[in-house]
Amino acid sequence: MRPDYDWTYVAFDPGVTTGVSCWDATCRDRTGQPVYVDQFNRDDLTAFLFTALPGKNTKVFIYEGYTILPHKARAHIGSNVPTAEVIGEIKSAAKFLKVETLIIQPASILSTAQKMSGLKLPTTHSKSHWISAYNHGYYWLRGQNLIKSRLLREEK
Repeated sequence: MRPDYDWTYVAFDPGVTTGVSCWDATCRDRTGQPVYVDQFNRDDLTAFLFTALPGKNTKVFIYEGYTILPHKARAHIGSNVPTAEVIGEIKSAAKFLKVETLIIQPASILSTAQKMSGLKLPTTHSKSHWISAYNHGYYWLRGQNLIKSRLLREEK
């Protein structure tokens, strides 16, 4: 981990494996380049949230929301719904860390976010979680004008 950067903005793709992408206050001079990316299982996510994040000056958590859709409800019968549990842990960490803002984004933005960032999900799902977190964060940061458009950066 990079202790020399603050992690002002942290994005999550919550689930059994949770992707994480972190940006400093300048979003690396508005390029959108994160200062840290990773993906964690449940135990390692807890350690990350409560040992790595304290002292990183985190102001915003961005995460993909999760809704059980009617046509998928049967698949959740008897499940503890681990994605919902992870979201609860992220919310608890936000309170513990005094994170000022929690942004919940629908999964439906990912297609647009991938086009904006230029970073597409790999065909191997197990390696996609940090990229999904990155794209959620990128989409929000770009919407706040904290990152310069990739097209404008490529003009130079």
